[in-house]
Amino acid sequence: MIKNFLTFVKKNLSKKNKFRVFLYIIFDFFQSVLDLFAFSIIIPIILFVINREFISIDNKYLNFLYLQVSPYFGDITKLLSIIFIIFLLKYIFSIFINIFQIKFTYNLTASVRSLLLSKYLSSDYGEIFKKKSSVITNEILFNAERAIEVFFINSLNLIKSTIHVLIFVIFLLFVNFFMTLIIGLFTISFLVIYYFLIKNKILIFGKKKFEYSSIFVKHIQEIYNGFHIIKLFNLEKKVYKLFREKVLNYSNILSIYKILITLPKVSKEIFLLVILIISYFTLNFLNYSDAYIANYIAVFGVVGLRLFPALIFIFSTIGNIKNSQYSMEILNKELNKFYENNSKKYLEITINEKIEFKNISFNYTDKKEIFKNLNFKLEKGQIIGIRGKNGIGKSTLLKIISGLLKPNNGEIYLDDKKLINLENYNWNNSISYIEQDVFLFSDTILHNITLTDKNITKLDNSNIEHITKGINLSNFINSTKDGLSTIISENTTNLSGGEKQKIAISRALFKKSNFLLLDESLSNIDESSTIKIMQYFKTLKQKGFIIITHNKKILNVCDKIFDLENNKFEE
Repeated sequence: MIKNFLTFVKKNLSKKNKFRVFLYIIFDFFQSVLDLFAFSIIIPIILFVINREFISIDNKYLNFLYLQVSPYFGDITKLLSIIFIIFLLKYIFSIFINIFQIKFTYNLTASVRSLLLSKYLSSDYGEIFKKKSSVITNEILFNAERAIEVFFINSLNLIKSTIHVLIFVIFLLFVNFFMTLIIGLFTISFLVIYYFLIKNKILIFGKKKFEYSSIFVKHIQEIYNGFHIIKLFNLEKKVYKLFREKVLNYSNILSIYKILITLPKVSKEIFLLVILIISYFTLNFLNYSDAYIANYIAVFGVVGLRLFPALIFIFSTIGNIKNSQYSMEILNKELNKFYENNSKKYLEITINEKIEFKNISFNYTDKKEIFKNLNFKLEKGQIIGIRGKNGIGKSTLLKIISGLLKPNNGEIYLDDKKLINLENYNWNNSISYIEQDVFLFSDTILHNITLTDKNITKLDNSNIEHITKGINLSNFINSTKDGLSTIISENTTNLSGGEKQKIAISRALFKKSNFLLLDESLSNIDESSTIKIMQYFKTLKQKGFIIITHNKKILNVCDKIFDLENNKFEE
């Protein structure tokens, strides 16, 4: 626990946030001191009411307070006014601290989520490709929140409560050292023994909570993406039953954890009462006077009302920290990878004329080899069609050509220059990649083509007009009320599949990259538009195209066809 906390503070907190952590602890200290003062000032009043022999408790602090408030015992209005002002100041200071701590907590969670997203965005495509989207979503949304708001903030709250308890215990030690020591050892022993009995279960429940969060995200994503299938095949009851089963299992885990962690909290009143009774008989056995016993129990009772909830809070906080320890381990691990990736520098290469692969091989981790000794070449001015059965690796090949994935073996030549140490190079700017399932922002058509927030030039406008006309998108744009300023709705419900693919092709062409890779990117476009797009591609001699398609009419227009299954070109 401590190691994870210190690792996060040392490696993952900015100087500004480290200073805020320092303020967090300092504010807690002053709040605890003010809390002790506010509640201890009530003690002389209670003792005076119970027994006028207040001085029988030999405590300089209580005697001092007694001297301050005793002149007002005859004037109840002034006495209540003083007490009200003290508690009002404590209340105002507590609100200030509470606001500071809440803002710090949620701002830190937001910063960590942003940092995690930045990590994923800066990671290699191959690394992200191996991860499930539900796991990434869970790490950014839920695990970050749990690691910060449960583990880290509870660790700070543990420090806060420990300071609070120590201040009150020191006060009680001055009242009666022996009794305070005995009661303290008894209470701590009980909580420590109980904690060690349940700590392993708490840690296991924490891991299961992380796993179930990913499962829930995955299930919801599947339900959303397959909602049409669920409705068409009347699968509502089956999907509901599967999801409910997972939810109930998760709720059982949470229930057991909550019961274990809250039992001491529920028991605090009876526990305090037992201690007060034990104190009475112990002091009586030690031959203390009835006045002293009454005063001591009154003091301990008042302080105990503040001390015992803090002790129980420490216990439950340690449980929560232990339960969320796995989340912080994952967060520290992921952020550490981020800093390692950030230190990695890539050299961007521009491909001007051609890209060539010689004897490349590729396989995903723990999977069979997809390519072995594959040879492929693409030059400017060419349109190459790729043919092959489903699952043979057509999309994987385009990802290798684009530099998103690196081959395990083989040689890559860019403009006849052999690359050494492939992992050190990028050629993203030279490649435009268009997938079948198009990714679009919920923004204007213009922004989805240009991908910039800057004002575009007249030349850019002219280029967009030329591109959209060439791929037969201009008719759709002109038919809309706002033209290029038309907002694409969430989930692109105001666009057809063909229109989405045309916007993606326009974006790829606007990028001014020398090579375009189309992965079934014409599949939803009508035949007349497809013919027009292919004719337009033919005019772009300064670019090279690779098109994956099962459409024979498109393949017939290509300059060459590469048969991936047989690893050879067909003229």
